[in-house]
Amino acid sequence: MMKNKKGGIGFPEFFIIITIIALIFVLLAVNKQLSGAGWTIRDMQLPLLDADIEKNLVLDVIDDGAVPAFDIALQITAERAGFEKDACGGWNYGCAIINSKKDPKNLCLPDISACLNKFFSQELFDLNKKSEIHSLLFFIPYELYVNKSTVRGIPLKEISIDLGMFESNALGDFSFRPSFMIKRDNELGLYPKAIFPVLENVAKGCSDVENPKSCFEGWIPKADDNLEWSSFVDEKDDDLFYFKIKFKKFNRVTCYGLYLPKKGAKL
Repeated sequence: MMKNKKGGIGFPEFFIIITIIALIFVLLAVNKQLSGAGWTIRDMQLPLLDADIEKNLVLDVIDDGAVPAFDIALQITAERAGFEKDACGGWNYGCAIINSKKDPKNLCLPDISACLNKFFSQELFDLNKKSEIHSLLFFIPYELYVNKSTVRGIPLKEISIDLGMFESNALGDFSFRPSFMIKRDNELGLYPKAIFPVLENVAKGCSDVENPKSCFEGWIPKADDNLEWSSFVDEKDDDLFYFKIKFKKFNRVTCYGLYLPKKGAKL
């Protein structure tokens, strides 16, 4: 005959129950300790919620400011001929001189992206400050990625919100990167595709010739829907020519200077 198996709890079940009970007592003890300091688990969540609200306010302000900051940065980029700092050959008549009389065929062309990133970041910072949101009162450098009319802004620094702003007992920071995306038509693609190749051809083909002006007139494109070119010679140096380019759709103008010494000129 088979004997009935004795009822009761085996060792594995007993161990699991004891472990659960121990964890409950540990959690209660931690909560009691925090409560004794005036700080509950619920209280720990409140600063995070406040920080998330501030984060959303920050993102709204950046989204609102990105378009005007981008437009202003485009204007500055055109006025500076794409140079973040000084033009390599200096400036005359608001035009960036991009070669030298001694080496006219070697151009120093600007980094358009670096110029745009610098002045966009500065303009966005100036607009952000008007919001008076605490997290926007310091400079955030941006890297812009432009694909036709799509502009993505990636911040190179995090915004870090001190949770102690919302609750004196709260420790730690709440960090995030306020990226954005906007749609904005722009002329940035025209610099490398339609402007710099012409200037390079003029510098290489029209220096050390009898009549540089008649030479480069053959290289300068006729006005189209995008660009309108014009040129003039320096008042004091007839080897220095300036080329103004108007972005017709955006009513912005940029300008470059080229030394085109005549054949046999003393350098």
